[in-house]
Amino acid sequence: MNYQQEYDSIYNSYYLKIEKLIKHHLIAEKAKKRNVNLVHNELNQFLYNNTPSKFEVNNNPALKNLLQLFEARFKLYGEDYINLIFSNEIKTGFNAIQPVELPSGYTIKKLLMEIAIISAIEEVCRLLSINNSLFYLFYNSNDFSRFEIKEYKGMEIDETPIYIELNRRLNPNHYTVETGLDGYFEEIEETTNKTYSLPIAIALLNEVGFFELEKIKNLSPTSLAKIIAIIQLKDPSDKNTNRAISGNVRVLNPDNKENNFKYTSHKHAEKVKSILNEIKQGNS
Repeated sequence: MNYQQEYDSIYNSYYLKIEKLIKHHLIAEKAKKRNVNLVHNELNQFLYNNTPSKFEVNNNPALKNLLQLFEARFKLYGEDYINLIFSNEIKTGFNAIQPVELPSGYTIKKLLMEIAIISAIEEVCRLLSINNSLFYLFYNSNDFSRFEIKEYKGMEIDETPIYIELNRRLNPNHYTVETGLDGYFEEIEETTNKTYSLPIAIALLNEVGFFELEKIKNLSPTSLAKIIAIIQLKDPSDKNTNRAISGNVRVLNPDNKENNFKYTSHKHAEKVKSILNEIKQGNS
């Protein structure tokens, strides 16, 4: 059996099913005008406390040991986690269980199915928690047309297009100063002979290896943006400033999905090399 393929098929199918059920539940609760905090808390409590307990793998001591083995897969292997943990540990452990200790007709395929479904439920719970501010925007705007429960890798939740669109609709005053900053972040290479634009400053930090420092790599995008804002003598609490900084940092990655016309730090590699040479020669 290809455990990874089987696991992915079940996980993805149930993840989408859970997401759809939650969406319909929220639409119904919104129609009743129920409080968003109450709805969010009840949903999380139901998913965490009720659903997993219905599975044999959580109720049978021998099977629960195998579930714990699965949860340790990242500590045991560096890749191909699911195939290896099932082939080497879980299959051996399952075969060692006496039939009388197992639920009637229980197979290793049923075990894999239960683990995949529980994993999907736990991931949905995790994302509902860390993305709760977006959850609130969907609910308060009563707009579930693009409702989704997903991870936004490399982005803070308040920097995602869907968050900005919904928040702008509900809180338009938060965005009134955005256009006033456009001139600062445009493609202006130098405002004076000794002052450089934000994209050039970030390109320069990249060239000297700033983003490769261990302490920097461990920072969240928001924390990094605030540090760079301070370096640039800007307000680190200004969301528009931090958004411009984050965009110019991310666009340095060739695989990024940022707007590379608005954020231009990646275009200045040669420029910053020239600046560094001038500094080394004492001419800048």
